[in-house]
Amino acid sequence: MSILPCERVVKELLPAIRVSTAIQLHQTYNLNQSEIAKRLGITQASVSKYLSGNIHLNLKKLSNDSKVKLLASNLAFKLSKNELNDNQLANLICTACISYRQQDCPLKEELIVS
Repeated sequence: MSILPCERVVKELLPAIRVSTAIQLHQTYNLNQSEIAKRLGITQASVSKYLSGNIHLNLKKLSNDSKVKLLASNLAFKLSKNELNDNQLANLICTACISYRQQDCPLKEELIVS
């Protein structure tokens, strides 16, 4: 059985969104690592790794994709203002995934079910 599109998102796209969002929260909104971790629902150690650039090359490339960065910018803005609850955050991610599957996503070939 081949990997399902949502599995690919969880393994590759979601971490890239988290990396890009964490960087924007730190650089644009001056949030510290603990606050970023709390808002993204991840560990402070993960945030530290993201901000130091100590991540896999493919993850680094994907986190710099223009569509990922646009979504991360939107998420960072809303997270910095505490305007997203968990359900709204999940809906934004799912909507972005569906959009990526239909458009020009760096993972498009892997996200489309044959």
